[in-house]
Amino acid sequence: MIVEHTFVTTLDEARAFQVAADFLAQRGFIPSPQREDAAPANRSSLTMSRGKKSEGRARSVAELPQALHLEYDRGRVTVAIRITPSAGWGGRPLVGAQAEVTEKDITNPARLKLHYDLVTAIATGLEKLLASQVSAQEAARCWEQAEARIAEAAQRRKKQNAITLLILVLVFAGALTMIFSSISYSQP
Repeated sequence: MIVEHTFVTTLDEARAFQVAADFLAQRGFIPSPQREDAAPANRSSLTMSRGKKSEGRARSVAELPQALHLEYDRGRVTVAIRITPSAGWGGRPLVGAQAEVTEKDITNPARLKLHYDLVTAIATGLEKLLASQVSAQEAARCWEQAEARIAEAAQRRKKQNAITLLILVLVFAGALTMIFSSISYSQP
């Protein structure tokens, strides 16, 4: 999922990049390494990333792989944020081959709401910081609220998984008890 957001700032290029990089670094983003075969880095852009290497290792939407690309052109700032969609965090309860993210998931806003809320909160936080020049704490408020909702969803999912595991263990233990009981009653 990619979200693109554009706004205008009165900050000069160097200051805008410094403020944005500091803001993002405080929240877990790191500068993305430049590939050796890539063209020389454009001085008018900033690329950062955060999250796990694989969406399978993420324990919440906030830990999914995310990449941010910020471009500056005479005061016009364009932010593109990519988050790897996860079927597990998109509301699909199935696992295995059925857990792939489908076109239906991407076009249904309810499925990837946490993903969308997070990336839009990051983009609007950058806009508040660079365009409105509010404090970093104020700019991060929506981002923190989105991550709080993500943490609640992760906690709910953890509880649901624990309950499911407990039920499976109890059913398995009950089945074994019935088998052993029937074996002991059938022997003279």
